[in-house]
Amino acid sequence: MPATISITRPHPDAARQDDRDLLVQSWYPLARSADVRRGHSVSLDVMGHSVVLFRSLANEPGVIKRNCCHMGGDLSRGDVTRNGIRCPIHGWEFAVNGKRLCDIGSGDERSGACQPSLPCTERHGIIFAFFGSDVLFDLPEPEESVFLAPVHVRDFDARYDVPTIFGFDSEHFDTVHNRGIDSMELYSKGANHLGTRIRATVDGTHLRDRIMRAIGLDTIDTDIDFWAANLMLGHHKRSNTYAFLASLPLGDHKLRMFVAVMQRRPSGGVLRQWLGRLQFLFVQPVVMGFVSQDEKALKGVRFDPERCWLSDNPGVQRWLAHFRTLPKIEAAKIFDAE
Repeated sequence: MPATISITRPHPDAARQDDRDLLVQSWYPLARSADVRRGHSVSLDVMGHSVVLFRSLANEPGVIKRNCCHMGGDLSRGDVTRNGIRCPIHGWEFAVNGKRLCDIGSGDERSGACQPSLPCTERHGIIFAFFGSDVLFDLPEPEESVFLAPVHVRDFDARYDVPTIFGFDSEHFDTVHNRGIDSMELYSKGANHLGTRIRATVDGTHLRDRIMRAIGLDTIDTDIDFWAANLMLGHHKRSNTYAFLASLPLGDHKLRMFVAVMQRRPSGGVLRQWLGRLQFLFVQPVVMGFVSQDEKALKGVRFDPERCWLSDNPGVQRWLAHFRTLPKIEAAKIFDAE
């Protein structure tokens, strides 16, 4: 069972020690799976690094630095192979983990060459890379079979960790989302995790809120699990709906958010499956409506814990205390080889 944590108020000066100029080591989303087809590559600029994201002919994604370690060839112009990608200048071939691939028995003394790479994986229709020297945790996912909607991508005018911070702010839920918080409990599943268990009433006047009340969803019970500072998996228990949100920093005050909406796949025959998919069609715009409300409300937010008045917001203070414990890394050092 996860440990339960009461909301406490740290020392007023504690928020000044959180190293917010550094990146939290975590899985960061780079692209939708659908946008990187088998045998193709995509060039990206990630935290000051020019990289190539590709999918081998064996259907494995990889993330490596764009310029070849041999003589600087542009790997984005190379051919994607069964197990990796080949430089267009001299034909050096690198696997998805950056290791140079050579013919067995070739005796090539350069076979140990390695192109700087990032650990890469795919989940919920999104391709991720881990920013850090070692992978610290696995990506969260539902423990049951689910329907998965096409992934949405939105750009926000805020720091990458701001949506997570406001997940611990009860007044934010009331003001922005018209959800009156009856209770908010914090819990932990490990060093890189902090979650909130929320019970709230649906108080809004928007059409989707009126529909929710009409079908008996006037009260919500939701667990929201936060991993590192940029990953959220919310579970709306009464509708068995999941929302996975992952943010990528694009600059000091800009983030790109990837949103995957899921719903438990019902057991039983064709009719139950059909009704489940019908419900899922209603659920998707409800979740994206929440995201749109945050996108509008958080635009231009410049949250600075050193200058903000937080004495009346114990949930945010508890998150900041947790944030200080998370492993950090400089953006310039996200590649193992550096």
